[in-house]
Parts: sequence; C-alpha cells; structure tokens
Amino acid sequence: MLHLIGFLLSAYRWQLLLEAQNARVSIGFLIKSYLVGIFFNNFLPSTVGGDVIRAYDTAKFTSSGTQALTVVMVERLTGMFALGLFALIALLFGFLHLGAEIPMVWLALGALLIMFVGFIGALHPGTPRALDLFLENKKLSRHPLLNRGVDKLHKLFGTLSVYQQNKRVLGVAFLLALLLQINVIFHFYCLALALALPVPILYFFLIIPVVTVILLLPVFINGIGAREAVYTFFLGQFQVTPPEAIAFTWISFGMVLIQGVIGGIIYALRR
Repeated sequence: MLHLIGFLLSAYRWQLLLEAQNARVSIGFLIKSYLVGIFFNNFLPSTVGGDVIRAYDTAKFTSSGTQALTVVMVERLTGMFALGLFALIALLFGFLHLGAEIPMVWLALGALLIMFVGFIGALHPGTPRALDLFLENKKLSRHPLLNRGVDKLHKLFGTLSVYQQNKRVLGVAFLLALLLQINVIFHFYCLALALALPVPILYFFLIIPVVTVILLLPVFINGIGAREAVYTFFLGQFQVTPPEAIAFTWISFGMVLIQGVIGGIIYALRR
C-alpha cells in the first residue's frame, strides 16, 4: 500500500514540474511511465537508468528531449535533497557518533551537498553567460562537438530558469519529496518490523540516504550486489545478522521486481 501512495506522490510531483514547462501529462500516464522505468532499471547500470526511459516517454509532451530529461533530473534531485536533510537530522538527533565511526555517511552527505551546490549554481540566471565567457576566453567556442554540447547546456539552463522564476513550483515539489521520502523510509521500517529486526525508525532516516547515493554509482545493474553489502553492513550496527539483513534486502528487492514485471507488461502492450 505504501508503494501505491509513493507512486501517486511521485507522479503528482512530476506532473507539477512538467506543467511549469507547459507540458500537460496525466497522472495515469506518468504512473505507467514510472513502472516501465522500473522494468528497465533491471537491465541498466545504477538505479536511475529508468530515468532515461521516463524522459523519453515525456519528450513528446515537451519542446525537446533535453527539456524532458532536465525535468526528470529536477524531480530526482528534489528527492535526493529531501533524503539528505533527513540524514542530517538523524545525525544531529541520535546518530552523530556513527558519522565518526562510518566515514561512508559523511561521504554520501558530501556528495549530496555537491549536487545541491551544483543545482543552485545551475539555477542562477548568470550561469549561462558565465559559461559563454569561459569558452570565449579559452577559445573553445569553435569546436563543433563542443558547440553541440553547449547548445544542450543552454537548453538545460533554459528549462531550469522556469523554476528559478517560479519558485513556488520548486517549493511544492520539495515538500512532496519530503512526504515521499517519509513514505519510503516508513516502508523500510515496516519490512524491519515484519522480520523483527531491532532497528529504530530514526536510523532508517540516516541509512536510506546513504544507500541511495551508493546505488547511484553506475557500477552495479540496478544496485544488485551493492544493496546486499551495504544493508548487511549498516543493519549489522544493531546486531542484525547477515542472513537477516539479506532477507530484508531481498524482500525489498522482490517488491521492486514485481513492479518491474508490471512495467514490462505495460511496455509490451504499448502501441
């Protein structure tokens, strides 16, 4: 049931971000696209491979593929920043000692901070002009391949400028991301309760952001292998045995596989 709530929150957030770009897409279509993206995640590196599929799905409603991909990127980043905020709160209110014992926690938060600074920088209206001045000074503007890349970047900046001018949409998207990530964390806590694992709910506010950042690395297909190793390590801090941690991981992954099967059926029946 929490997955259903998550799909509705995610689709509504995505719809708001698209509407700010004058793209009208139904909630039902976006939920189906999410499921198809989960299906493709099972064959692509990292856990965000399906985002490319989602961008492809919505490109026909936007002015360009770059705009559709940028919207998906903004939607993904709002969720990542919400997780980072939760991780920081969890550190300050109970698990600060783990930051000293487990450097991976600070590395993940550092990665999220770099993403956040880069995102804010890209939203700044002076960034496109600064890029052009840099290329002019370095005499790089005459390279055809570089020009194509710069054109794509300008389209990205143009898409982001809409959110810079309409901060309310970005604020609502972030609030929805907070609700969504609370839903995600509660989902993992319910799995822990079902397996009688002695892990407090506040701890999940810390480890889910760290695990999410690690699974973004394009090393493992859909995070298979990394997910088991990371959860075994983190849950072991509360005397959870490796078999229990792997059972926890496989139940969670099994739910994802069920959604992927549904997404595969939706993709196969498309006209």
